Amino acid sequence: MHLFLDANALFSDWQRSVWLSWAYLHPGVRLFHSDLVLDECFRNLVRLNHLTPDGAESARAQWIAHPAVPAVHGFHAYW
Repeated sequence: MHLFLDANALFSDWQRSVWLSWAYLHPGVRLFHSDLVLDECFRNLVRLNHLTPDGAESARAQWIAHPAVPAVHGFHAYW
């Protein structure tokens, strides 16, 4: 199963953790995002003072590094 997650689904640490846990428990699940989605998500977390710029970069890097969440590039994010 492939799921494309938008910025709202990735907005909090808790939500990102739930998605990763769910993908871990269901090995056939792959969670997709785009650079545009991650930019929106982490830019707003910084803007709303939920994360510092360094914290946002760290959280983004951890999300990207997880094997269950490959990126979708360009217009493919909208299919």
